[in-house]
Amino acid sequence: MIKPAVTLALVVAALLLTGCSRPETPQSVTESFWQAVIAGDAEQAAELSTLVNEGAYDAFERDWQAATVTYGRVVIEGDTASVDIVVQGLPQAPADGLEATTHLVQVNQQWQVDYYRTGDSLSSGTGLQRFMGRLEALSKDLSQRFEQQSDQAAQDMEAMARELERLAQTANERLEILMDEYSQLLEETLEDLSRSMEEALKQHPDASAEDKRTLNQAVLELEQQRDQLRDADLQAVAEGSQVLAQTGQALDGLGQEFSAERQQWQQTLSRWHQRSSELLAQLQGDRQP
Repeated sequence: MIKPAVTLALVVAALLLTGCSRPETPQSVTESFWQAVIAGDAEQAAELSTLVNEGAYDAFERDWQAATVTYGRVVIEGDTASVDIVVQGLPQAPADGLEATTHLVQVNQQWQVDYYRTGDSLSSGTGLQRFMGRLEALSKDLSQRFEQQSDQAAQDMEAMARELERLAQTANERLEILMDEYSQLLEETLEDLSRSMEEALKQHPDASAEDKRTLNQAVLELEQQRDQLRDADLQAVAEGSQVLAQTGQALDGLGQEFSAERQQWQQTLSRWHQRSSELLAQLQGDRQP
């Protein structure tokens, strides 16, 4: 006969194991994600999605307290998937429910909800349009002097990226040494910026949804480029340089609550720009006949 104390311990252990398990299929990840959204569980929603942390979570700028979600067709294509949903009970939504698509991507063999693409589906694309408009505006809320400096730095970094692509046709021992140094500097800069931006998201939970999206996307792109540099070739280094240039431009559109961090990030980009310019000059000099 099993003693009650032993039975209770087994039940608790089973519950703990169940609670620690992560949903594995696109369907189960989708269901768990929307349950977290409706419950207001930002940490769980971030864990199951492409958000870098809970600080980036904005609940899609909607009130989910009375919402319910029903699930439809599931489509899996390689490392992407989609699950059709109908959301009912949202304020200012159609009476028969809001039809949308939950988009998922597979990252490190785990399915995650593509947060912003899913949000665009909820908003019928208006969220993406606002985001692109924000990027195109660049430094509208900053001083003219800072805007000119930022634009010039971005142009210089783009020029360096193009020069790196041209250098891909030449290779000798000296070039490889300099490229290794350039690649290491680039990787360190990508890592410093992504880590700092993640922390900024946590420190500013009341930031606008557009600012959160800008930072979240920047972190994901910086981390992706950093990972590609592990087996670096000239193409990967050139692409990483372009991402830094684009990131510098995107940061200019952030709200004033990020002014201190933005200044710090621009200083990081300026240091990288100065040092990488020196390395590029050496690369160009060694390339001369």
